Amino acid sequence: MSDKKILQENGTEQKSSAPNVHKRVFSTLLALGVCLVLALFVWIVVMNAEDTSCVTVRIVGPNDMEYELSDTDVEIEGTVAKLKELGVIEIVVPAGTAAGVYRVTDVDLGLPDGVRVVEEWEALLTIKAK
Repeated sequence: MSDKKILQENGTEQKSSAPNVHKRVFSTLLALGVCLVLALFVWIVVMNAEDTSCVTVRIVGPNDMEYELSDTDVEIEGTVAKLKELGVIEIVVPAGTAAGVYRVTDVDLGLPDGVRVVEEWEALLTIKAK
C-alpha cells in the first residue's frame, strides 16, 4: 500500500499520517524520560538536604529498675534521609548499674554518622529499684 493519498478536491498528493504518529509517540516518550530524570534529580536533592528534627530519647535497661529521664526530647540535624531513618534514640543502661542519679549528655546518645545534636544536650537519668 502506498504512503500517499490523492485528495479528491484538488488532485494533490498527501503523505500518510503514520510517520506523524511515530513522531508523536517518540516525543511523548522523550518527554516522559526527561520528566523522570528531573524527578529523580529533585528527589536526590531533597533527600540530601540538611534539616533539623526533634526526636525522643528512650532509656533501655534491665526490667528490675525504673528509669526516669529529665528531658526526653533532643533536637538533631542531618540529611532528610538520615532523619527519616532515625525515629527514637535509645540509651542502653548496662546491667548492674546501681540506683542513683546520673548525668547524660549528647555524647551518650550514640548518633549515627551524618546526624548531630543542634545544641549541647544534657539530662538527668534517675534509676530506682522496683
